[in-house]
Amino acid sequence: MQNISILSWNVQGLNLNVQGKRIRGTNTSFKKILASLENSNSDIICLQEMCDADEKILKNENFKGYSLFVPDLNHHKHDSKNGFNHNILLSKYPLQNIEEFFFPDTVNKTAPLENAIKADINIDGKILRIYNCHFLVRKAGMATRLSQLEAVLNDCREFNGPVIICGDMNLVMPKVGLARKIIRWWQKEPDHEMYVDGKFVRGEEKEIFYQRAQKYGFTEAFDLNTPTWSPFYTKKLELFKLKLDWFLTKNVVVEKSQLGKYISDHKPMEVTVKL
Repeated sequence: MQNISILSWNVQGLNLNVQGKRIRGTNTSFKKILASLENSNSDIICLQEMCDADEKILKNENFKGYSLFVPDLNHHKHDSKNGFNHNILLSKYPLQNIEEFFFPDTVNKTAPLENAIKADINIDGKILRIYNCHFLVRKAGMATRLSQLEAVLNDCREFNGPVIICGDMNLVMPKVGLARKIIRWWQKEPDHEMYVDGKFVRGEEKEIFYQRAQKYGFTEAFDLNTPTWSPFYTKKLELFKLKLDWFLTKNVVVEKSQLGKYISDHKPMEVTVKL
């Protein structure tokens, strides 16, 4: 059996613009990101909100041993289009059957759809399947994100090998209370998004999310109550204590999992698995 190291990280590379001006705190310097990536030396790297990857990563000497996949929706400058998740995947091992994975048009008809990366990675003859995801948050909600998870879970049902579903799942909804009201107003989440299977969800979104993943045989590699996001880039101000980032595994043994320090507004997830 072989140990493989995997890094999943929302690097906050998107640059949100209002009338051509950058909003403070919506973009992390790639110089900071690059230094951390070089230090990780992971076998597989899954990034979300990564822009202009061809010129920033592919031409970098430190990544010459990697294969890079950039979906078609990523092949544009970060400020020319809106609504795309900018997922990319780097691997020291050969990539095969790699493609953009498109989520179905779900509960919310107005929010821009996002996509994921689906890849089979050949590790010395054994195939590891990985989904690098970024789920909707703005003008969407629990029902939409659960539907996106279901799409991934159903896609890999017939695959009997090791599977990893990782990325920024944007599970922002706490249990009923003031914090939920504030987040719903902030993210403009519609009323109908608060219902799953016809029932109003009163508990935390992460609970129903994880229950659904477990139903398909997946286990989360990190503690459910440890936050992974801070808009202020510090552990001291993790607003609402949200676990946005997940690393779900099936048919693998997690040897080690650790969260890195805030460089972007998300903590990087570093996991070593045994196939």
